[in-house]
Amino acid sequence: MKIIIIHHLELYWEHGLKKAGTSFEEMAEEVKKHLESEQYDHVILTRFEDNTIGDEHHDSELANLIDSVYQYGYGWEFKMVEDGSLSEDQKWVEGGYHSEIVLIDDWMEELQGHEVFLCGAFDGECIEDMEYALQGAGVSFNKIYSLIV
Repeated sequence: MKIIIIHHLELYWEHGLKKAGTSFEEMAEEVKKHLESEQYDHVILTRFEDNTIGDEHHDSELANLIDSVYQYGYGWEFKMVEDGSLSEDQKWVEGGYHSEIVLIDDWMEELQGHEVFLCGAFDGECIEDMEYALQGAGVSFNKIYSLIV
């Protein structure tokens, strides 16, 4: 199965997108064109603080192309493991520059053995977190550099 993860492409990050010389609207249009030109079996959107499709995704017509939405934050620290803030069954791996640890959710492990692609915002930050999480979940993936801010 060919799967794409659109990571943190949401209006919440508009300030950072503008600083990078783009906008949510521009990125959504580029992602939409990509999704329409490629044939993905499953399109996943991850959002920072929500697990539903946002109004901005409906406005950009991107919502019609999304199959699943998962909440996935950032900024986890080792102390969360030490102080028991994470549930006993929560899987995690060591992170990088952006987050000390990153969480591995069940849906990520279900991607094993599939052809997985990753795009979204921001390279070296949230994208880095997702890279560590997918690697920790045993998922091979390809970054779509033209769709990463």
